[in-house]
Amino acid sequence: MTAVWQRAWDGQQATASPLRDDSPAIGPPLITYVEIDTVTGKAESFTEQDGLSAAVESFANRPMIEYPPRCVGPGSKAPPESILVAGSESSSSGIYLARSSDGTRLWHIDNDGGQVVFETDTHLAELPPPNVRRLPFQTMDGQTAHVRCLLPHDHQPGEARPTIVWVYPGYETSFNYRHHLDARNDPSPLNLHPLASEGFIVLIPEMPTDSEVGGGRELSEELLGTVLPAIEAAVTAGFADRQQLHVAGHSLGGWAALHLVAQTDLFKSAIAAAAPTNLISEFGISDVRFRHGEYVDTDGLASMSRIFGLSRPPWEILDRYVRNSPVFSAASIEAPVMLIHGDQDYVSITQAEEMFTALRTLGKPVEFVRYWGEGHVFESPANVKDMWSRLYAWIRQHSS
Repeated sequence: MTAVWQRAWDGQQATASPLRDDSPAIGPPLITYVEIDTVTGKAESFTEQDGLSAAVESFANRPMIEYPPRCVGPGSKAPPESILVAGSESSSSGIYLARSSDGTRLWHIDNDGGQVVFETDTHLAELPPPNVRRLPFQTMDGQTAHVRCLLPHDHQPGEARPTIVWVYPGYETSFNYRHHLDARNDPSPLNLHPLASEGFIVLIPEMPTDSEVGGGRELSEELLGTVLPAIEAAVTAGFADRQQLHVAGHSLGGWAALHLVAQTDLFKSAIAAAAPTNLISEFGISDVRFRHGEYVDTDGLASMSRIFGLSRPPWEILDRYVRNSPVFSAASIEAPVMLIHGDQDYVSITQAEEMFTALRTLGKPVEFVRYWGEGHVFESPANVKDMWSRLYAWIRQHSS
């Protein structure tokens, strides 16, 4: 990018990148396959548009593995919960991926037995085992829901510790739900178990929603009706401390966290990562490709309708967009706020910039951590580690 800027300053090449009303809409992602010769190390890339080699085409058209992974079953030489990732039709030989609580291993299984050919994340065996409880509660609408309580291994009932309420509208907490975010070896950068390992309590409430497109209550109005009863259930059970509550979330969860601290003074602080904050501006800037590519994102209205129940554009129902945009409730926020965002996120980083500017202008306590080169969910190990280190420090700083 700096080289392009320099050519513009040298008068050699303009940086203009026009978009028109007839520019093509963003299409499906372009999938690139890479074929690597393990002997020579030579690598060659292909796309479906360019045409694939026979070997790559066979790989691209392979049967896809169902998720969640199927248990191999009794009598198998493979470890329980293994996933078959490669096998031979002419023999019983196969490669299995096994993710257990103490690490991830790649097994080669044949008629003679099995052996580990690769393992990683074995340091997880050093972490205390998770202590997960699931409590029922009644929402303010009378629905039965549950809250997952992730407790430090040495927590005693009624013990006062900083408690993080991790929110995401629509979240389910059933034990077979795909995104538990609390297993020691969950590969997600948003795995919440390290919070418990650091001595914090984590509450993950179910947040059923009943907002309807074009009618009914709005999503922002449904948050307290699930979160407050979930907290009360955990406090009554001795699993949470009402005096040391923090609220946190990612994406739509970050949006919810900001709304919650605007609606109640129950929380000591809020952490909002990758959060939309102004649905009016986000309506037209919902993908980083809109800024840097040659395509136009025309999915704004569909996203607003699907996620927030806003079935018309902002110029037709401006008041609803304002009510559902936490940036316009910034004056009601008293709790310190940490904003986290990657500059390559399809939720534009301008969303965090607007919220930071609003809170700072109002004299509210706020911190904004930007991560260059990261998308919606962080991927680089250094940034994931840095983010969690900052979260630990933030929670300790703002706990009594």
